[in-house]
Amino acid sequence: MAGRPPTYSTPEELQTAIDAYFDEEPEKPTISGMAYYLGFESRQSIYDYAEKGEFSYTIKRAIGRIEDRHERNLYESGASGSIFWLKNRGWVDRTDHDHTTKGESFNPDLSKLTDAELRTLAEMQSKSGAGKA
Repeated sequence: MAGRPPTYSTPEELQTAIDAYFDEEPEKPTISGMAYYLGFESRQSIYDYAEKGEFSYTIKRAIGRIEDRHERNLYESGASGSIFWLKNRGWVDRTDHDHTTKGESFNPDLSKLTDAELRTLAEMQSKSGAGKA
């Protein structure tokens, strides 16, 4: 089975149809709505078209326009739907900090510390229980 012929034969033809969708649905565009408007069977067809080299940029840019709408919604109250959408697109609402030495040994040169700094370090260690067996 050869499969269904492409709905759009050029990226320019597809872009014209996408622009018409955004003109008709400027406030709340969706990937599923865009797929339906473009005559695709499902939103999966949008992703399938994104895998076709010549259409990849056009589709990714259209999805980026929808993502932009959700990102802008974050400035409004009641943005939980946009937060959900963005998280499902790979966004995260946390910042990770790596406080490790990335596998390298950490042996500070204590000989460069002053006597006062060494006393402070010793006090901190005794308060935290560090260095006790």
